[in-house]
Amino acid sequence: MMPSHPAFLALLAALLFPPLAAASPDTLCAFVEGDLALAPTTTLTLQIGGSSGTCDTTDPAASEYDRFLVAGTLNAGGATLALVLTSGFVPAPGGMFDVLDFGAFAGSFGAVDLSGAPLPDGAAWDLSRLETEGIVQVPPAATAAPAQVPLPAWALALGAMLLTGVATAARRRSPRP
Repeated sequence: MMPSHPAFLALLAALLFPPLAAASPDTLCAFVEGDLALAPTTTLTLQIGGSSGTCDTTDPAASEYDRFLVAGTLNAGGATLALVLTSGFVPAPGGMFDVLDFGAFAGSFGAVDLSGAPLPDGAAWDLSRLETEGIVQVPPAATAAPAQVPLPAWALALGAMLLTGVATAARRRSPRP
């Protein structure tokens, strides 16, 4: 029987278990057959070096980013998840990375360290699906709303003069009692 003490499991997680497939020295697919509980002192570092994340033992070069697969429950336990971009890769808007797969998710990450995964100005990581689906993504570029063009002062003055003229003409035509 395998020990289930959180410190023991955190140590195993830190070692990332034997990979199913190492796509390159920069990527790794790790698989845990049962449950995994991370400790608050654990940092799980996942590297992203491209947009393909297939864990396939028949094609080790298929994955360009790390994937951590837990068949049972992954309990984040307050651990830190660190994302690191490698090989000069910069995710495009709309890029989605399924870095964690799990049967169930418990707890939450105490922190997500994105200092190793900077994005261009104006872009930000979306972590809203991390603890429900194991997905981190760069949202699609926002479509800019059409700019509001202010009316020039002369147009406002012309409009005011026309309204004043119409009101004056209407008063002159109305019969007096």
